[in-house]
Amino acid sequence: MSFEIDRMDTLQQLDMPEEFKRIGKPTKGLEVFNDNRETLFCQGSGNRLTYCDAKEYLVARPDLYDLFLRQVPKENILMGKRVFNFEQSDFGVMIRCNDNKTHHGNILVGADGAHSVVRQHLFKVLKHKNLLPLSDEGELPFSCACLVGQTEVLDLENFSSLKLPHSKFNSVLGIKYDECYSVVPAPSGG
Repeated sequence: MSFEIDRMDTLQQLDMPEEFKRIGKPTKGLEVFNDNRETLFCQGSGNRLTYCDAKEYLVARPDLYDLFLRQVPKENILMGKRVFNFEQSDFGVMIRCNDNKTHHGNILVGADGAHSVVRQHLFKVLKHKNLLPLSDEGELPFSCACLVGQTEVLDLENFSSLKLPHSKFNSVLGIKYDECYSVVPAPSGG
């Protein structure tokens, strides 16, 4: 996962940037190739305003989850729940899960994607109250699928770029097959 400069400020507020830098790698550029692995575009990040010596940091998703989970008391984390709907009042928010149990809190963060239940329910409530902006009433403009995968730990001798102190986005634009994919080397195992 990539964290850009605006999110690094959030980590600073949570007193986590040093731990994040320890498990991550700074990015130092972007290279885009065609189907034949010929460079179409290359950009370094040397002259941009940076934070933590990099515009972005990359970290393996499982390591990022572990970092976040260590910040919250275990009794406050509910796994395997699916939000069915929620109600908001002056006293906070109540969610109802698919097991018909309710949970109360002060803030509800819907971080489960563009088609999230939280987003759908919030939009339905806003539309009922005539508060939903017209720009949000239509279908989402996405017409592609995104597949994210992760390899097993790779041998550094066979993949020497993993030895570098930084990482780089490598993308291939498949003009011939109308596809694109990216390879983003990130450390794993903190």
